[in-house]
Amino acid sequence: MGLAIIDDQASRTYVDPLVDWVLKLPRRVKRLTSHGTITIEGESSISPSNVISGLVVTPLDGQKEIALPEAIMQNEIPDSWDQIPSPKEVSFTPGFEDCGHLFPEKDPAWETILLIGRDCMEAQWQEQFYDNEKRNLSQMLAKTPLGWTLIGSPPYLTANRRTPWNKKGRKGKKRNNRRRSTQQHVAYIRGSPVYSTSDRSRKEKSPE
Repeated sequence: MGLAIIDDQASRTYVDPLVDWVLKLPRRVKRLTSHGTITIEGESSISPSNVISGLVVTPLDGQKEIALPEAIMQNEIPDSWDQIPSPKEVSFTPGFEDCGHLFPEKDPAWETILLIGRDCMEAQWQEQFYDNEKRNLSQMLAKTPLGWTLIGSPPYLTANRRTPWNKKGRKGKKRNNRRRSTQQHVAYIRGSPVYSTSDRSRKEKSPE
């Protein structure tokens, strides 16, 4: 069991090498290639990677399984466990106090093993829910195919954003731009009995 990130800014889906180690993926579902990424921090060098086919994720809340597109396995995915709200945290979120039961209890042993990009359209659908009483205008709940997530910044953080600040940092206090907007979900990931390969084997760059 592990954590999955739904990221509509990533053009590809990525899987952590830990999945290969745990599932002992057969050679027939791994194809050696080269891959590089382009992010806000710049362009990474193209280096060896594997394209993995046939992976399936199963949400913990009983929603249907999702067959993933071919995924890039190259580097470890940074751990994002701390960005997942616990049921208790949700129950103390203004406007959503009665929604804590929608979230699973957090397990410190969970690893972030999957980043699902926009090449997996099935995972990108979501229903959004807002505070009807408008006590909380900076957060919302979203139901996705992998479960529920809390999006936005807590009201006590957004209040600080109205403080003016100098771009050079000479006067005023810099605004607090922390956000809990990464969609984190808990799911099982397994290999599918059906495998296919159709990805290009040439060197490629994927903007994220």
